Amino acid sequence: MPENLEAIMTRFKTGKQTLEDINNLSLLIKEGKVTLATGAGAVALGGNVSDAVIVTGNNNIVIKGSDAEAIKAALLKSHVRQFLNAILQDIESQFKWSNLLNDHNTQNDKNPRYIPIQVTLERISQHLVETPLAYSEQITELKRLYAYKGFNEEQTQCNRVDWEEAKKRYQKLIVLADPGMGKSTLLRMDAWKTAQEQIQNLDDNKISIEDVNFPVFLRLSDLAKEKDDDKIIDSISNLMTKYAAPEIFELLKKKLETGKCLVLLDALDEVPQDYRDSLRTKLNNFASTYTGKIICTSRIIGYDKTFFKSDKEVQIIPFGQNQIERYISWFINDKSVVEGLNPGTSSKPTPLIFDL
Repeated sequence: MPENLEAIMTRFKTGKQTLEDINNLSLLIKEGKVTLATGAGAVALGGNVSDAVIVTGNNNIVIKGSDAEAIKAALLKSHVRQFLNAILQDIESQFKWSNLLNDHNTQNDKNPRYIPIQVTLERISQHLVETPLAYSEQITELKRLYAYKGFNEEQTQCNRVDWEEAKKRYQKLIVLADPGMGKSTLLRMDAWKTAQEQIQNLDDNKISIEDVNFPVFLRLSDLAKEKDDDKIIDSISNLMTKYAAPEIFELLKKKLETGKCLVLLDALDEVPQDYRDSLRTKLNNFASTYTGKIICTSRIIGYDKTFFKSDKEVQIIPFGQNQIERYISWFINDKSVVEGLNPGTSSKPTPLIFDL
């Protein structure tokens, strides 16, 4: 066995492998120069199963037994971490909080500036002006309809709960709100927090690979355009390829089949009409058997109640004056500017206003 491979194996067995070790061994496996033989197949290779390495006639190497099991587990854990980190980096690139207002105090922040939202467990919109119009169609008409909408302060106090509480109560949720109220930001934050938690728990050995919960954040319009006619699981996996090494695909599909993903589907109202019927069928077939959590968002105008059979519809509550002042104070040192905010202008502030 080559000396450098023996050193790599030693580091894997002791849990001290480096990223370079992982990349080098992964490349050797991909090229067919190294094979990991695990389970019953290891015995069939010949020799005693406790033998760690077999060098074949063409100088390729078969690693088997407990060594193969340990290396295989370490490689899979590394691929899972890379997958979760790729999701984190993608979300962080969209938030752009690190350079907001060029404030040097925010440059070293590891967490986005975000005010937790509240939702109502009963609808507070005016149903008479709702329509299943697609977002991309009849924009002038949509603007006219929004002009009729408004919030009743007494209604927003009814069944008002923190978003985290609403998530605990229901497995399948529809989150409704007007444009700019932070629907997409909400889902991205949930995906970001889930990825962070899963990486930390893996590193602390609190969970195994089987227990990892993958966050899956997708736009429904992208999902609708996938050509796969069989299972929505395949469509989701195809769209997640930008994050994952090939070794993750089968694991992702397995987790989608067993309810081990947080499925976050954004902008139902933006699904083109031509795709809605087929996506409705696939999505509800998937949801009817999926045991994990599914959260969809939609603008109120353009929402089609029949599109997704949720356990509950909730509606985002607008920011109050105190929330606005708290958010702005993170970035503006002059308190007089914050205190000078006109309460009369905050009747419908939103989380997205400051998500620059």
